[in-house]
Amino acid sequence: MKNTTLKNTKFMLYIAFFIIASTLFAIIWKSYNLTLNLTHSFPIGIYQIDQVHQWQKGDLVVVCPPNNDKFSKNNHHYIVSGRCSTGTAPLLKKIAATAGDLVAVSDFVYINNIKQKNSRVYKYNGFTKMYPCAGRHLVTKGFVWLMSDYNERSFDSRYFCEVPAANIIGRAKLLIEF
Repeated sequence: MKNTTLKNTKFMLYIAFFIIASTLFAIIWKSYNLTLNLTHSFPIGIYQIDQVHQWQKGDLVVVCPPNNDKFSKNNHHYIVSGRCSTGTAPLLKKIAATAGDLVAVSDFVYINNIKQKNSRVYKYNGFTKMYPCAGRHLVTKGFVWLMSDYNERSFDSRYFCEVPAANIIGRAKLLIEF
């Protein structure tokens, strides 16, 4: 009987420790605006989100994808479910172009006539047909063009075109890379 009581007490202590540790982890995670990137668009790791409202070219941002036909047609369940209006999780992307920039999409992406690093445009992703935003696009006021220069197979504005700047949640900074 005493042995069973001791086991039950130890079990309850483990449960209490787990609950307290989980609660502290959640509080710290939320307090420091942390997010976990498990995609290959940028290094896998923990990023801190700075919720400023001034964006510029080159900023790495956490953003909800656009709720448009291109996104719907090309998102072959690449992105997990989440809180964005598209029903997906936010993305981690770099702002490659802003209002007034000319983006040309063909076999590669050119912004203001400069070929972008890792910007190959794929017509197929494995066996799945992709529908790129081919042609010339003048980024309009209030919108941004998002890309990954880290991975040329990133699912970004090459496939869903420009994104409302209002969809940006915040700037991201890599804290821990796995």
